[in-house]
Amino acid sequence: MAIVQIADFKGLYHLAKTNLNTLLLQDCIDKYEKKYLIRLFGVELYDLFIAGLLIVPIDAKWTALVDAFVVQDNNEIIESDGLKVMLLGFIYYEYSKLQLEKNTPIGNVQPSSENSQMTGLSSMVVQRQFWAVDNFVAIQKYVNLNNSLYSTFNGAWIKYEYNW
Repeated sequence: MAIVQIADFKGLYHLAKTNLNTLLLQDCIDKYEKKYLIRLFGVELYDLFIAGLLIVPIDAKWTALVDAFVVQDNNEIIESDGLKVMLLGFIYYEYSKLQLEKNTPIGNVQPSSENSQMTGLSSMVVQRQFWAVDNFVAIQKYVNLNNSLYSTFNGAWIKYEYNW
């Protein structure tokens, strides 16, 4: 079940979309949505989460993970912009990394034009990844705070990316 759609890449997560790159973007959505959700929840909770999204109406324990939230645990404020925003950030980042080089019959090349120059991973791209990690951590903290609802949680740790 796809949570992120190509049309979701707008605003802060805007990507130029053409007939030439939408297939690559869809491949990134298909690959990285599942990868990051499994890392977020662990395999068993991921399977339960995906199955839970297919049942209408969706149980409140699943919408609590999907929707934006702000909760307080003692003196720590835990804030998430929501699961879709988290996934947009990770997919935006992974897709942008793929744009640095193109494979051609003569080998890998860096695209260029008369009016622009490739920048590598810009601070804008890395910032989206940082926001995604912030949301990832917040959702995992929320799951830990509500461990009676999510007893099969076994998510993995994730780090900020510094490969510029």
